[in-house]
Amino acid sequence: DNLNELSTEMDRWLTAIGDHPNLPERELIDRLWEGNDSQPRTADPEIKISDDKVEITCSTKGASIGYKIIDTEGEELKSWNVFTIPFSLPPGMQIKAQAKRIGYKESEVVEYPNH
Repeated sequence: DNLNELSTEMDRWLTAIGDHPNLPERELIDRLWEGNDSQPRTADPEIKISDDKVEITCSTKGASIGYKIIDTEGEELKSWNVFTIPFSLPPGMQIKAQAKRIGYKESEVVEYPNH
């Protein structure tokens, strides 16, 4: 039946990716915090512009980086976007970015250019 087939596939997938969804909370926290006694903070992202392309990096392994573009009037455009590939920034625009990693405190919000 479909439920058994889906359950078997879910078990296979969890094994393949090394996920352990039934870990006790303390053990899960120990793994996420990589043995630290207190919740680690995600490193602040770094925004660089080279060849008219914006590159945003974060030194925290496994972190995701979100960014917003701010227009020349200081108004934020759209909602947060997830940084995946370098992109062009129109003249006069600014960027703000923040990095997050599951189990860690989020980074500070950084802006480019810095104010």
